[in-house]
Amino acid sequence: MAVEAQVSLLRERGHKVILYTRHNAEIERYGLLQKAAFFPAAVFSRRTYYEIRTVVARERPDVVHVHNVFPLISPSVYRALKDSGVPVVQTAHNFRFLYPNALFYTHGRICERCKYGNMLHAVRWKCYQ
Repeated sequence: MAVEAQVSLLRERGHKVILYTRHNAEIERYGLLQKAAFFPAAVFSRRTYYEIRTVVARERPDVVHVHNVFPLISPSVYRALKDSGVPVVQTAHNFRFLYPNALFYTHGRICERCKYGNMLHAVRWKCYQ
């Protein structure tokens, strides 16, 4: 909703807006190999890296506004943009960068186990979703 509103406002004011989106429904179509590579790709997606580099080379944007990158786009978008020399504006809608389920809340209570970067707590306690 926030993205659509921003796109609408920018276009109304004459800005060219190019969207790069991926939907989590892709995951439902994954085969066994893609599922096995899912976690590493959530950390760095080679697909996203190359697709972003291609879009940037073609469109030559002045700035890129990044919203949600997890799990499919991944932080690889930042490397692609840095390597392309494009400035980034980031909107943080939640705490996903710091906590896998984005809320610092799990199993009915506040949880800060992952706040110092050890995301294995989220695996142990099964609180990703």
